[in-house]
Amino acid sequence: MTDAETEKPITLSREDLYELVWSKPIVQLAADFGISDVALAKRCRRLGIPLPGRGYWARVDAGQTPYRPKLPKREPRWHDDSALTLAPGVGAYSATILSSREAQETLKTAAPETVPARIAALSVVRSTSILEVLPAVRRTAIRAKHPRRSEFTFARGERGGPILAINVTAEALDRALLLADSILRAADRLGWVFDDPQKLREKQGNPVVETGSNSTHEDSKGELDPYVGRLLVEGEQVALRIEERFREDAVEPTAAQLAREKREYGYRAPRKVSVPTGALRLTRLDTYRTYGEPDRRSWYDRKSKLVEEQIPEVLLGFYELALSIKERREKDEREAREREEQERRRKEREALRDANQTLITQLEADAGAWHRARYLRRYIKAARHALGGQALPVRFREETIDYLDWAERYVNELDPLGRALRSGEFEESSTYHFQNDLDRMKKSFGRLLGGDWDKAFKLGQDYTPDPESDRRWPYREKSVFEVGSEDESADDG
Repeated sequence: MTDAETEKPITLSREDLYELVWSKPIVQLAADFGISDVALAKRCRRLGIPLPGRGYWARVDAGQTPYRPKLPKREPRWHDDSALTLAPGVGAYSATILSSREAQETLKTAAPETVPARIAALSVVRSTSILEVLPAVRRTAIRAKHPRRSEFTFARGERGGPILAINVTAEALDRALLLADSILRAADRLGWVFDDPQKLREKQGNPVVETGSNSTHEDSKGELDPYVGRLLVEGEQVALRIEERFREDAVEPTAAQLAREKREYGYRAPRKVSVPTGALRLTRLDTYRTYGEPDRRSWYDRKSKLVEEQIPEVLLGFYELALSIKERREKDEREAREREEQERRRKEREALRDANQTLITQLEADAGAWHRARYLRRYIKAARHALGGQALPVRFREETIDYLDWAERYVNELDPLGRALRSGEFEESSTYHFQNDLDRMKKSFGRLLGGDWDKAFKLGQDYTPDPESDRRWPYREKSVFEVGSEDESADDG
């Protein structure tokens, strides 16, 4: 399957979704889809799709063939063909969401020398005293104001450094710290380092984000607030958090609270209160996600198994997440390189087009000047023939010159293939009034195509200055072919 095909959304019909929900447990199917099992169940009920009942999959595992109802028939509706649409890349996290049974099976069947095999063979070491925990756990205990924090000792350089994210009550603090210590010790035996995220970026070979300090920053009280550390699992950062689970108990508002409800608009007395249960939950966070909240996966106390007994499954979850992050990061880097290459090629094409356009413009200017020179030469030759070799006097500044000799000199400088050097005398002078290139081109084409024919030279026409006209219209525009002064005309008369 190509990358383009994997990036297309996947649309399931009502019949497709029915077949899928009866092919595996809905929790696993929802994990494959990247949505919650509650949302998937709601969608199935809205579409009239029956779901497997409680104990169905246990009977299947036992080799039985339990009853499977058929998909109820109903009048076709507009959304039956698009019962569920999955975004591109869905299932990217499916490898990192293993159920407890799947994790145990993976650990049992792992090939030798692989990370899952090393995790399965790992013996988890549990500290018996809070005073024997690792330095990172001791720093966390001090930050949480542990009652025995004054008894902690540190070697040189151990007092400063990252801490763990632990959010529990004082009653569950010891157990949470010992759990964190066991996880860090097991991770260290696998070669996974726990450290400041900035230092882990250096180990990954990534640029360090400037934050004003290397390992700590000041909080609102001016105290040094350590960074929450992460694990470097197979070259990828994985964040973890230990929390205490709470339950909500109903409470009856007091008489004063009820009176305040009636008195104050918008106030509502609490009807529930959160009560700590002492049960722990260890959460793994997918910090590579670039939008929304980090993807979570939790291991928590069950009736049959505490979190401490699930440490191999937790480590396997960290490993699976690291592989997923690595795959997504490499894909993003590959796509970034492809975008950079496409941008480089685009700029190269633009530069090539600009360079070609420069030469095209020059070529057209040369050909245009050459064509104009040929056009004018033909006129000069025809004019000399019509005048029988006589000179054509014309007024030029304060003197009289031969018009055709001047034209020959102008055309020789205009012709790009002529050897006459350009003196710059024939270039158009700059003007202070606005005139765009289009207007200038229209005027030039108009002159060459005979638009100003009434101003052109006419063989046989008398261009002798008329003193009477000069007296009547002293500011009239004279023709350049009117040579001689008014006194000269009077003397000739």
